[in-house]
Amino acid sequence: MRYLEYKETLQRGSVGFPFAYYHITPSHPRYTMPPHWHDECELIRIQEGTFTLMVNRDIFSLHAGDTAFINSGFLHSGIPEDCRYECIVFDLDYYLKNHQYTPENLSTLLSQQKLIRTFFPASMTEFQEIFRTMVHALSRHQTGYTLITEGALYHFLGLLLRRDYLVENPGRGATHSKKFRECKTILNYIALHYTEPITLKEMAECVHMNPNYFCRFFREMTHQSPIAYLNYYRIECACEKLCMSNARVLDIALDCGFSDVNYFIKVFKKYKNMTPLQYLKQHA
Repeated sequence: MRYLEYKETLQRGSVGFPFAYYHITPSHPRYTMPPHWHDECELIRIQEGTFTLMVNRDIFSLHAGDTAFINSGFLHSGIPEDCRYECIVFDLDYYLKNHQYTPENLSTLLSQQKLIRTFFPASMTEFQEIFRTMVHALSRHQTGYTLITEGALYHFLGLLLRRDYLVENPGRGATHSKKFRECKTILNYIALHYTEPITLKEMAECVHMNPNYFCRFFREMTHQSPIAYLNYYRIECACEKLCMSNARVLDIALDCGFSDVNYFIKVFKKYKNMTPLQYLKQHA
Protein backbone atom coordinates (compact mmCIF):
# COMPACT_ATOMS: atom_id res chain seq x y z
CA MET A 1 0.00 0.00 0.00
CA ARG A 2 1.70 3.19 -1.10
CA TYR A 3 0.44 5.62 1.54
CA LEU A 4 3.37 7.87 0.67
CA GLU A 5 1.53 9.31 -2.28
CA TYR A 6 -0.51 12.21 -0.91
CA LYS A 7 -3.30 11.16 -3.25
CA GLU A 8 -3.36 7.53 -4.15
CA THR A 9 -4.13 6.76 -7.78
CA LEU A 10 -3.51 3.02 -7.73
CA GLN A 11 -6.01 0.62 -9.27
CA ARG A 12 -7.66 -1.43 -6.52
CA GLY A 13 -8.25 -5.05 -7.32
CA SER A 14 -9.56 -5.42 -10.86
CA VAL A 15 -11.90 -3.44 -13.09
CA GLY A 16 -14.85 -5.66 -12.20
CA PHE A 17 -13.87 -6.17 -8.57
CA PRO A 18 -12.37 -2.93 -7.19
CA PHE A 19 -11.31 -4.19 -3.74
CA ALA A 20 -7.83 -4.31 -2.20
CA TYR A 21 -6.85 -5.77 1.17
CA TYR A 22 -3.78 -4.86 3.27
CA HIS A 23 -2.53 -6.30 6.55
CA ILE A 24 -0.26 -3.92 8.49
CA THR A 25 2.01 -4.92 11.39
CA PRO A 26 4.75 -3.00 13.27
CA SER A 27 7.39 -4.51 10.95
CA HIS A 28 5.63 -3.14 7.86
CA PRO A 29 7.69 -0.35 6.19
CA ARG A 30 4.55 1.80 6.01
CA TYR A 31 3.27 1.04 9.48
CA THR A 32 2.40 4.67 10.22
CA MET A 33 -0.18 6.30 7.95
CA PRO A 34 0.76 9.83 6.81
CA PRO A 35 -1.95 12.29 5.70
CA HIS A 36 -3.33 11.24 2.32
CA TRP A 37 -6.60 10.65 0.52
CA HIS A 38 -8.03 8.67 -2.37
CA ASP A 39 -11.25 8.56 -4.35
CA GLU A 40 -12.10 5.12 -2.97
CA CYS A 41 -13.58 4.43 0.45
CA GLU A 42 -11.61 2.60 3.11
CA LEU A 43 -12.30 0.37 6.09
CA ILE A 44 -9.65 0.26 8.83
CA ARG A 45 -10.12 -2.62 11.28
CA ILE A 46 -7.99 -2.85 14.42
CA GLN A 47 -6.84 -6.33 15.42
CA GLU A 48 -4.79 -5.34 18.47
CA GLY A 49 -3.23 -2.29 20.08
CA THR A 50 -4.40 1.29 19.58
CA PHE A 51 -4.66 3.49 16.51
CA THR A 52 -5.13 7.26 16.63
CA LEU A 53 -7.01 8.17 13.47
CA MET A 54 -7.34 11.67 12.05
CA VAL A 55 -10.12 12.17 9.49
CA ASN A 56 -10.21 15.69 8.11
CA ARG A 57 -9.96 17.54 11.44
CA ASP A 58 -11.61 14.93 13.67
CA ILE A 59 -9.63 12.56 15.89
CA PHE A 60 -10.70 9.02 16.83
CA SER A 61 -9.04 6.60 19.23
CA LEU A 62 -9.46 3.06 17.91
CA HIS A 63 -8.84 -0.12 19.89
CA ALA A 64 -8.93 -3.85 19.19
CA GLY A 65 -12.23 -4.78 17.53
CA ASP A 66 -13.07 -1.25 16.40
CA THR A 67 -13.49 -0.32 12.73
CA ALA A 68 -13.37 3.05 10.99
CA PHE A 69 -14.93 3.98 7.66
CA ILE A 70 -13.22 6.61 5.51
CA ASN A 71 -15.49 8.29 2.98
CA SER A 72 -14.29 9.06 -0.55
CA GLY A 73 -11.90 12.00 -0.81
CA PHE A 74 -11.47 12.49 2.94
CA LEU A 75 -8.03 13.46 4.22
CA HIS A 76 -6.91 10.89 6.77
CA SER A 77 -3.86 9.72 8.66
CA GLY A 78 -3.09 7.43 11.56
CA ILE A 79 -0.61 6.75 14.33
CA PRO A 80 -0.57 3.09 15.46
CA GLU A 81 0.81 2.01 18.82
CA ASP A 82 1.67 -1.67 19.36
CA CYS A 83 -0.93 -2.19 16.69
CA ARG A 84 -1.89 -4.68 14.02
CA TYR A 85 -4.56 -3.48 11.63
CA GLU A 86 -6.24 -4.32 8.34
CA CYS A 87 -7.38 -2.03 5.55
CA ILE A 88 -9.91 -2.64 2.81
CA VAL A 89 -9.87 -0.01 0.08
CA PHE A 90 -12.71 -0.19 -2.43
CA ASP A 91 -14.65 1.82 -4.99
CA LEU A 92 -18.10 2.26 -3.45
CA ASP A 93 -19.24 4.49 -6.33
CA TYR A 94 -18.74 1.57 -8.73
CA TYR A 95 -21.35 -0.46 -6.86
CA LEU A 96 -23.75 2.45 -6.34
CA LYS A 97 -23.64 3.40 -10.03
CA ASN A 98 -23.82 -0.11 -11.48
CA HIS A 99 -26.45 -1.65 -9.24
CA GLN A 100 -29.74 -1.81 -11.15
CA TYR A 101 -31.66 -0.50 -8.17
CA THR A 102 -30.08 2.00 -5.82
CA PRO A 103 -32.45 3.40 -3.17
CA GLU A 104 -32.76 7.17 -3.26
CA ASN A 105 -31.31 7.53 0.22
CA LEU A 106 -28.17 5.69 -0.94
CA SER A 107 -27.81 7.84 -4.04
CA THR A 108 -27.07 10.75 -1.71
CA LEU A 109 -23.74 9.02 -1.04
CA LEU A 110 -22.75 9.55 -4.67
CA SER A 111 -23.21 13.31 -4.37
CA GLN A 112 -21.80 13.25 -0.82
CA GLN A 113 -24.89 15.03 0.46
CA LYS A 114 -24.73 12.30 3.07
CA LEU A 115 -21.82 10.28 4.39
CA ILE A 116 -21.28 6.97 6.12
CA ARG A 117 -20.44 7.46 9.79
CA THR A 118 -16.76 7.10 10.65
CA PHE A 119 -16.63 5.12 13.88
CA PHE A 120 -17.97 1.59 14.33
CA PRO A 121 -16.97 0.43 17.84
CA ALA A 122 -16.46 -3.24 18.66
CA SER A 123 -19.81 -3.20 20.49
CA MET A 124 -21.67 -2.77 17.16
CA THR A 125 -21.60 -6.52 16.63
CA GLU A 126 -23.87 -6.63 13.56
CA PHE A 127 -21.47 -4.42 11.64
CA GLN A 128 -18.34 -6.10 13.00
CA GLU A 129 -19.58 -9.46 11.75
CA ILE A 130 -19.93 -7.97 8.25
CA PHE A 131 -16.42 -6.52 8.40
CA ARG A 132 -15.01 -9.87 9.57
CA THR A 133 -16.70 -11.58 6.63
CA MET A 134 -15.11 -9.13 4.18
CA VAL A 135 -11.66 -9.45 5.75
CA HIS A 136 -11.84 -13.25 5.82
CA ALA A 137 -12.86 -13.42 2.16
CA LEU A 138 -10.32 -10.88 0.89
CA SER A 139 -7.39 -12.22 2.89
CA ARG A 140 -7.85 -15.84 1.79
CA HIS A 141 -9.08 -15.63 -1.83
CA GLN A 142 -10.92 -18.92 -1.57
CA THR A 143 -13.43 -19.98 -4.21
CA GLY A 144 -16.33 -17.53 -4.29
CA TYR A 145 -14.55 -14.83 -2.29
CA THR A 146 -15.60 -12.06 -4.70
CA LEU A 147 -19.30 -12.89 -4.31
CA ILE A 148 -18.95 -13.17 -0.53
CA THR A 149 -17.21 -9.78 -0.38
CA GLU A 150 -19.78 -8.04 -2.56
CA GLY A 151 -22.61 -9.66 -0.64
CA ALA A 152 -21.13 -8.37 2.62
CA LEU A 153 -20.87 -4.87 1.12
CA TYR A 154 -24.56 -4.83 0.20
CA HIS A 155 -25.41 -6.22 3.64
CA PHE A 156 -23.43 -3.32 5.13
CA LEU A 157 -25.31 -0.75 3.01
CA GLY A 158 -28.67 -2.29 3.85
CA LEU A 159 -27.90 -2.25 7.57
CA LEU A 160 -26.82 1.39 7.33
CA LEU A 161 -30.24 2.27 5.94
CA ARG A 162 -32.11 0.14 8.48
CA ARG A 163 -30.24 1.73 11.39
CA ASP A 164 -30.36 5.21 9.82
CA TYR A 165 -26.58 5.57 10.08
CA LEU A 166 -26.05 7.90 7.13
CA VAL A 167 -25.07 11.36 8.36
CA GLU A 168 -25.26 14.83 6.86
CA ASN A 169 -22.04 16.05 5.27
CA PRO A 170 -20.84 18.96 7.44
CA GLY A 171 -18.15 19.93 4.97
CA ARG A 172 -20.15 21.11 1.99
CA GLY A 173 -19.61 24.79 2.82
CA ALA A 174 -17.26 26.85 0.64
CA THR A 175 -14.81 27.70 3.43
CA HIS A 176 -14.47 24.10 4.53
CA SER A 177 -13.95 22.89 0.96
CA LYS A 178 -11.40 25.63 0.22
CA LYS A 179 -9.32 24.69 3.25
CA PHE A 180 -9.14 21.07 2.23
CA ARG A 181 -8.28 21.97 -1.35
CA GLU A 182 -5.43 24.10 -0.04
CA CYS A 183 -4.25 21.33 2.27
CA LYS A 184 -4.28 18.81 -0.55
CA THR A 185 -2.36 21.28 -2.73
CA ILE A 186 0.47 21.59 -0.22
CA LEU A 187 0.60 17.82 0.37
CA ASN A 188 0.89 17.38 -3.38
CA TYR A 189 3.68 19.97 -3.49
CA ILE A 190 5.64 18.14 -0.78
CA ALA A 191 5.13 14.77 -2.49
CA LEU A 192 6.48 16.17 -5.76
CA HIS A 193 9.40 18.16 -4.31
CA TYR A 194 10.50 16.35 -1.12
CA THR A 195 13.78 15.36 -2.81
CA GLU A 196 14.68 19.05 -3.19
CA PRO A 197 15.44 21.77 -0.62
CA ILE A 198 12.07 23.17 0.54
CA THR A 199 11.67 26.22 2.77
CA LEU A 200 8.70 27.24 4.88
CA LYS A 201 8.33 30.33 2.70
CA GLU A 202 8.10 28.20 -0.45
CA MET A 203 5.43 25.98 1.07
CA ALA A 204 3.42 29.02 2.17
CA GLU A 205 3.68 30.60 -1.28
CA CYS A 206 2.35 27.40 -2.82
CA VAL A 207 -1.05 28.17 -1.26
CA HIS A 208 -0.71 31.97 -1.31
CA MET A 209 -0.33 32.45 2.45
CA ASN A 210 2.15 34.25 4.63
CA PRO A 211 4.40 31.87 6.64
CA ASN A 212 2.87 32.62 10.05
CA TYR A 213 -0.71 32.02 8.92
CA PHE A 214 0.40 29.00 6.90
CA CYS A 215 1.92 27.36 10.00
CA ARG A 216 -1.34 27.78 11.92
CA PHE A 217 -3.36 26.54 8.97
CA PHE A 218 -1.19 23.46 8.41
CA ARG A 219 -1.23 22.50 12.08
CA GLU A 220 -5.02 22.89 12.18
CA MET A 221 -5.40 20.56 9.20
CA THR A 222 -2.76 17.92 9.96
CA HIS A 223 -2.06 18.27 13.70
CA GLN A 224 1.64 18.89 13.08
CA SER A 225 3.90 21.69 11.84
CA PRO A 226 4.86 21.93 8.14
CA ILE A 227 8.55 21.22 8.84
CA ALA A 228 7.72 18.28 11.11
CA TYR A 229 5.48 16.82 8.40
CA LEU A 230 8.15 17.39 5.72
CA ASN A 231 10.77 15.58 7.80
CA TYR A 232 8.31 12.82 8.64
CA TYR A 233 7.39 12.36 4.98
CA ARG A 234 11.04 12.24 3.96
CA ILE A 235 11.79 9.61 6.60
CA GLU A 236 8.85 7.47 5.44
CA CYS A 237 10.19 7.69 1.89
CA ALA A 238 13.65 6.75 3.17
CA CYS A 239 12.20 3.69 4.92
CA GLU A 240 10.66 2.54 1.69
CA LYS A 241 13.94 3.02 -0.18
CA LEU A 242 15.88 1.16 2.52
CA CYS A 243 13.54 -1.82 2.12
CA MET A 244 13.33 -1.78 -1.66
CA SER A 245 16.81 -0.84 -2.90
CA ASN A 246 20.48 -1.61 -2.30
CA ALA A 247 21.49 2.05 -2.18
CA ARG A 248 23.83 3.36 0.52
CA VAL A 249 22.40 5.25 3.48
CA LEU A 250 24.17 8.41 2.29
CA ASP A 251 22.58 8.16 -1.16
CA ILE A 252 19.14 7.52 0.31
CA ALA A 253 19.52 10.54 2.59
CA LEU A 254 20.38 12.74 -0.39
CA ASP A 255 17.57 11.23 -2.49
CA CYS A 256 15.08 12.11 0.26
CA GLY A 257 16.04 15.76 0.55
CA PHE A 258 18.61 15.62 3.38
CA SER A 259 21.87 17.40 2.57
CA ASP A 260 23.56 16.25 5.79
CA VAL A 261 23.70 12.52 6.54
CA ASN A 262 24.25 13.13 10.26
CA TYR A 263 21.08 15.21 10.44
CA PHE A 264 19.26 12.50 8.47
CA ILE A 265 20.31 9.87 11.01
CA LYS A 266 19.24 12.14 13.89
CA VAL A 267 15.79 12.73 12.38
CA PHE A 268 15.45 9.05 11.46
CA LYS A 269 16.12 8.02 15.08
CA LYS A 270 13.55 10.57 16.27
CA TYR A 271 10.77 8.99 14.21
CA LYS A 272 11.83 5.31 14.18
CA ASN A 273 13.71 4.94 17.49
CA MET A 274 16.61 3.30 15.64
CA THR A 275 19.28 4.17 13.10
CA PRO A 276 18.78 3.59 9.35
CA LEU A 277 21.18 0.61 9.49
CA GLN A 278 19.29 -0.92 12.40
CA TYR A 279 16.04 -0.40 10.49
CA LEU A 280 17.53 -2.04 7.41
CA LYS A 281 18.65 -5.10 9.40
CA GLN A 282 15.23 -5.39 11.03
CA HIS A 283 13.45 -5.31 7.66
CA ALA A 284 15.96 -7.32 5.64
